[in-house]
Amino acid sequence: MIESKKIGLSSAIIVQMNAMIGAGIVAIPAFLAQQVGPAGILSHILSIVTVLCMSISLARLSIAHPAKGWTYQYPSQYGGHILGMISSFSYIFGVLIAMGFLAKQAGVWINEILPIIDPSFLSISVVILLTLLVVAGAQTSSIGQFVISIVVLLSIIIISLICFTHFDSKLLTPFMPNGIKSVFSTAPKILFGYLGFECVISLHSITHNPQKNVMKAGVRGVILVGLLYLIFSSTILSAIAPEQFASEQGTSLALLLSKLFPNHKYLNNLIYLGGLFAILGTIHSMIWTIALLLTDIVKRSKNRSFLKLFELIAKNVNRSTITVALIICLSALLLHDEVILSMTVSLMTLSYILSIATIFFKKDLIKSYRIIYAILAVIGCSIMLGFSINSIFQYFIS
Repeated sequence: MIESKKIGLSSAIIVQMNAMIGAGIVAIPAFLAQQVGPAGILSHILSIVTVLCMSISLARLSIAHPAKGWTYQYPSQYGGHILGMISSFSYIFGVLIAMGFLAKQAGVWINEILPIIDPSFLSISVVILLTLLVVAGAQTSSIGQFVISIVVLLSIIIISLICFTHFDSKLLTPFMPNGIKSVFSTAPKILFGYLGFECVISLHSITHNPQKNVMKAGVRGVILVGLLYLIFSSTILSAIAPEQFASEQGTSLALLLSKLFPNHKYLNNLIYLGGLFAILGTIHSMIWTIALLLTDIVKRSKNRSFLKLFELIAKNVNRSTITVALIICLSALLLHDEVILSMTVSLMTLSYILSIATIFFKKDLIKSYRIIYAILAVIGCSIMLGFSINSIFQYFIS
């Protein structure tokens, strides 16, 4: 890439923020209100600390050892082809399961303007339509993603402002109605809203002076998104009672706000569009992105007999796209929301840990890696691993 065409620090921060700000945030407040209460703010802080540790570690890894296809390249350098494939498929399936959650949300949101059609049918229809667009060659443009990000950002700000004007201090007590365990058990679901932070690795190839700017962009992007989400969640928790979320379960946040605050009808319409755009834009871009990644990984797996099935169904991009759509549909139809969130965090945690572990096995990286980055890597991986184990444990005992 020509140096003059590389982006500066400000643009790199925006890229990092755009990767993180997505549709997941619109469903998080309902989990917080019902399962944690106002103490959900602590779950957010814990998630921010975790993502910050992971982002710093990944940023440092990309600076010391730039690599494309990081989910495969880093683990394979010390664990060989098999470990690289395990890491890659963990990441791929983690993202695809997460897209099942968003597909379900798409069905719920569209059902509000087409109430005579079942939400599940709408969910599958959305995935099929977006898949056809990808197969037809309608990839998501950078301008389209920028517009979607702006609409989503405005929606989050507007929701925060509306809820702030309806602040009720009584809703903040009791602060932790379900105990300290609820803070930790809900944190993995909160972490879902921050997925995309791994984009920091890709910044190395597109950013001017990456040795300085990649780390700065990663840290500042996480902090800014974290603050935005903290304000967003805290204003909602201080304006809407938990029982409102329970009684309106299965409806979108935009519809709930329109019922509670009817004086803001036009603003709520904007919120609805912002949320819907975020969901559809995220699903569309991820179908395309993961299809490309799946095709690349399957090509690496040639002559590996245990992956012949994947070679058959994902030999080219169109086949991969159809495979991706099928997995998303199955996730949306068969899995409960909480199972989806738990599986997503668990699978992606495995990929992150295997990738970051590279710093402890490559001698050249060990020499150039400051002890503080290694400590942050251990902290971030340990917390995410704890999240995953707790999620799995909670699923089996519930």
